[in-house]
Amino acid sequence: MQPPSAHAFLPFAQTGFPMSDILDGLGRTSAFGALGLVLMAVAFLVLDLVTPGKLGAIVVDPEPHPAVWVTASCNVAVAAIVAASIA
Repeated sequence: MQPPSAHAFLPFAQTGFPMSDILDGLGRTSAFGALGLVLMAVAFLVLDLVTPGKLGAIVVDPEPHPAVWVTASCNVAVAAIVAASIA
């Protein structure tokens, strides 16, 4: 009996799926993830500019503040736009 070949343990070796497609997908996923993080940071900074006071200090305050919900809604909206641009 022969031992299994090294290619038997690679999931894509038997299907003929090229590894370059996987690396391309990982690269694109990383790029969209980085873009999403940058856009969420920019959205937070813009929201900080248009609201009175320091939004960062308000968000980390232990007492609940409505600005936290506004910030969270803004981040969810930006994330939805990035997710829709991927699909």
